[in-house]
Amino acid sequence: MERKTFISLLVMLLCLGWGFSMTAMAQCPQDPAPVQNPAKMWTRSSSALQLKDTAAVKAEMEKARELAGNDWYFLQLQRLQCNDVDESNTVVQPPGVNLGGTGWHEVSAVPTKVFDNVYYVGGMEVGGWLIDTGAGYIMLDAGYDYSYEEFLKPNIRALGLDPAKVKYILLTHTGPDHIGAANKFQAEFGTKIVFNNTIVNNPWAPGVVTTVMPDGATLTLGDTTITMVLTPRTVGGDGFSYFIPVKIKGKRHLWATYGNTGINGPLANISVYLQSMAKFLTYVDNLRPDIAISSHPFVDGSIRRMELIRECDDRHSRHDLCGPHNPFLIGERAARRYFEIMDQCAVVRYERAAAGLADNGLGPYSPPAP
Repeated sequence: MERKTFISLLVMLLCLGWGFSMTAMAQCPQDPAPVQNPAKMWTRSSSALQLKDTAAVKAEMEKARELAGNDWYFLQLQRLQCNDVDESNTVVQPPGVNLGGTGWHEVSAVPTKVFDNVYYVGGMEVGGWLIDTGAGYIMLDAGYDYSYEEFLKPNIRALGLDPAKVKYILLTHTGPDHIGAANKFQAEFGTKIVFNNTIVNNPWAPGVVTTVMPDGATLTLGDTTITMVLTPRTVGGDGFSYFIPVKIKGKRHLWATYGNTGINGPLANISVYLQSMAKFLTYVDNLRPDIAISSHPFVDGSIRRMELIRECDDRHSRHDLCGPHNPFLIGERAARRYFEIMDQCAVVRYERAAAGLADNGLGPYSPPAP
């Protein structure tokens, strides 16, 4: 056997053995991709800018980087949440809201069966996760209003599913990118919209009627019971996070989604975010999820992970490069680390706000002293 072939086989065997390690997955041949961030925006300004981070900000940022390590899924999350710089010294920032019209327009992702009972039917930037309970579907978030006809319903049908079976939509929060199609599902199919309070006069989904659920409540449909946790990110705000049981090759696992991913100033709001995350982490410790997924697929490499699933499901693909595990299945320790990164990035953003800095840490260029 040639030396090169032997080494390749050895690496493959090691990768198959690592299985549940997210860091190991990033190093294995089935996923050689570098950090890819479709949300990254090059910072543009009419005048020169520079990073103004204080020593306190830099110290907290380093803790977040250590949590992310070299795992490119975690790096996506850490750089976006912290507004950190990438290899090209560019500040990584989210893409903003895509309301359509003459502005940016959300486009469909490839509809994908992710787990035995979970499908992705949403866009490239905003989630549309569909859970088959055996007694109808539960959908997590509802995209923009135009998503309904442009890809949510078509994607559901493309997977051989029936949009009329969407019995519940669970909202993470009420921004236009999460609630937009809720009233349309409700009007056409009688879908119940679940949230932590009554939504009144929401301009993004006029007339929507909510089924109000309390903090810590559970919702059961068919063989699926979902736990809901109130996690606001602003003073007087709202928002739900969810723990959702799923099946992979017939085995039960638990998926956790934090509902208010974005961190908004000022300091009082970031304090609320930190309190919500501390509460959420107690649920993580008690329920022990082994899957962590953002409601925005660009945040944590979900788009790339779904590509891997499709490649491995394709009979023409290199199945010897796929490995035995679903790329979303990261294990309990890694799932907790995922949310620890979010928490630590909120600390970074708090320190920036306390120092009077912009969210991204940038400010006017100051030439060095002579």
